[in-house]
Amino acid sequence: MAAAITRAPVQHVVMLSYPRSGTGWLCDLMNQHPRLVLDPGEPMKLDENGANYTETTRRFEEFLARDMTLTNHATHHGFKWMFNQGLSPDPPMIYRPGVDPVTDSHGGWQQPPPDWEQVPSTRGWVGTLGRNRFKIINLVRTNVLAELVSGERGHLRAAKAPPGKTVAHCKAWDVKCQRVAAGKPELDPSGTVRELHRKTALHQLSSDWVSTHFPEDHLRITYEHLAAHPDASMQRIFEFLGLEGLGTLDLSMTVVPTAHADLLGDSISNPHEVAQALVGTPWQGWLSSSSSMSAADAWQMGHGAWRIGTGFAAVLDNLGWHQRICHQAALEADDCQKDLDMAAAAVHLERVAAGVDSEWVGGFERV
Repeated sequence: MAAAITRAPVQHVVMLSYPRSGTGWLCDLMNQHPRLVLDPGEPMKLDENGANYTETTRRFEEFLARDMTLTNHATHHGFKWMFNQGLSPDPPMIYRPGVDPVTDSHGGWQQPPPDWEQVPSTRGWVGTLGRNRFKIINLVRTNVLAELVSGERGHLRAAKAPPGKTVAHCKAWDVKCQRVAAGKPELDPSGTVRELHRKTALHQLSSDWVSTHFPEDHLRITYEHLAAHPDASMQRIFEFLGLEGLGTLDLSMTVVPTAHADLLGDSISNPHEVAQALVGTPWQGWLSSSSSMSAADAWQMGHGAWRIGTGFAAVLDNLGWHQRICHQAALEADDCQKDLDMAAAAVHLERVAAGVDSEWVGGFERV
């Protein structure tokens, strides 16, 4: 009787992240390794009804069963899993009516954030991942404003009509309509502040959860470092997984982000209003960061001691948004000038508060 053909157990890999963090791009890069197979798409993504523990468990077991379909040279098998796809609680963090999100320290959201350790399904996945010898790649996009803008642009592109049809409905002078048609969404200013608070809280919760329960079996990679140093990032990942490094990495075959050179303020249709809402928040000035700039760099740029006048007025003045918008939408020049005047006044008040400028009263300097 012929002996049964068996194969050595594969090393399981899971990429844990949130949407719009570069997971598709990283999957393409990782799949270039001949011994590593990451399943396509998002196997744990459910329908609009939301997460269901029974269905999520069934899909997880299907992933494990696919080990037997791998070719003999494949030693690692994995998939990407978003935290909000049944792995962890992703609540809306109930908004408190009547609370100004701009002045409230928590952005108007109910606090404290959810306790993951008290969620039975989340506790259960700790044991499941551990028993199946998973190594975890925790991909984090530290610039939560870039993550938000990327998500909104994605939703807009998905909802758009075929190219040309939406733009055809815009008046020739309606620059804002044309920008939206070109993929520049309009953000709700107050809602943006609240969502940034929520994203920041969930990012911290997820990172703490991974590092607490998988201290030796996880590797944290940031989107920003991956974008700036793809080769070095991939060598770290392969080394962590126990795989030999690749001599060369083919970047031409990957989903390379296309908006790295664009400023976030140029990626939305209403940078004036959003920048104003961000004044006084941790994300003040971040609209002048790019989509690949880290949170640390964005914060330093917006709050550095070298910069006096870090509010939306300074950002708009430095980037020339007013000048461009007024030039492109001449019919709204008066409104642009009003915004510019308000920007100048805001900068002046900041400089007065910083002791750089003198206070002006009725057009005269107060001495």
